[in-house]
Amino acid sequence: MAAKIFIQKGGQTLGPMSPADLQKLAQFGKLLPEDLVWQQGSENKVPAKQVKGLSFKKPQAELPKQKILIQRGSQTRGPVSPADLQKLAQSGKLLPEDLVWQQGRENKVPAKQVKGLSFKTPQADLLQEIDTSPVKDRAPGSKPKLKKPKLPMVSFPEAIQRGLQNSWTFDRRATRAEFWWWILFVNLLCAPLYAIPFAGAGFSFLLSFPTMAVTTRRLHDIGRTGWWQVLIVAPPLICLVLLVLAVIAALGAGGDFSAVIATMFFWIVITLIVSVGSAIWWTIWLVTQGDTGPNIYGPDPRRNRRL
Repeated sequence: MAAKIFIQKGGQTLGPMSPADLQKLAQFGKLLPEDLVWQQGSENKVPAKQVKGLSFKKPQAELPKQKILIQRGSQTRGPVSPADLQKLAQSGKLLPEDLVWQQGRENKVPAKQVKGLSFKTPQADLLQEIDTSPVKDRAPGSKPKLKKPKLPMVSFPEAIQRGLQNSWTFDRRATRAEFWWWILFVNLLCAPLYAIPFAGAGFSFLLSFPTMAVTTRRLHDIGRTGWWQVLIVAPPLICLVLLVLAVIAALGAGGDFSAVIATMFFWIVITLIVSVGSAIWWTIWLVTQGDTGPNIYGPDPRRNRRL
């Protein structure tokens, strides 16, 4: 017969109870590691944390009373009040994996460990429609297919509006439609202006900043840093620099004209190969569908039209 056990919490004694009941109390947080326990008929009281086999409920962090900072990826937001933190969690703008900490302290914890926070229940990827085709038209033994609903795509005017409004926004994410509509807009706007001296170059310069921003957000959508944008500029630029240095070296060494031409041709070919290769690699990334659901750069923009 299993021995009965008593518990002492502060000045209160509870019991007797079975070892199974003791484990349940520990799991539900009603038995703390510092509470004293002892076996019926014995006077040897020990802290519950010393009882072999007991596992305790992990305490959640208390909701801070002071101002709170939030970190998602490399971005830090705040300070916000505890009430505002709860509103962010309810609206889906604060994710369970985001780090939060009290202003003036360095102890960062995931938001899901903060006691008292309740998060918005994510809408499913389960929003699916069952295949309603007649049973006779299905293969024998096959199960009804589930169809994911088509999510609304960013329109051309909406993409332009987002690009201009987020000209200096280098965080968050952008869908393929948002990026490619913006690129089309830039080309349609600037191409006719190149006929006017300095006008096309001027508009291209002004639109380069929102273009870099939307490209950064597009890379974030596939889980990559925006610094990969140097991929499209650095390799051809390096090859051109090497071309100039090679030609200067050939002329300085007293090489004949044919040797200089051969050197220039070689490095021009290398530059073209590198440029085309990097452009293909770059384009593949930009046409890749973004990560489903949130990633380290923020929530899925296909399910959050406000971004």
